[in-house]
Amino acid sequence: TDSPMTDLENERRRGARANAIMSDPLMIESFKTLKDNYFDAWANSLPTDTATREHCWNMYNAIKELEGQLDSVIKTGKFADRQLTKGV
Repeated sequence: TDSPMTDLENERRRGARANAIMSDPLMIESFKTLKDNYFDAWANSLPTDTATREHCWNMYNAIKELEGQLDSVIKTGKFADRQLTKGV
């Protein structure tokens, strides 16, 4: 079993890595392009084209979930950093 300090250090490293990913201009551009493309395809699809609409909506939401997961790792890393800085 890892010590609490090692766990916190690992969470801090993971948070820093997730932050680097989410701050990378190529990733920012890629997430935005994908979300825009899927949203536009959904918005411009015929109401009767259920398969296309569901696919676009699911892909759009999957991208948002990925962003949310990375954001969660960033927040956990920041919390771990504060705990390590306080010497807990």
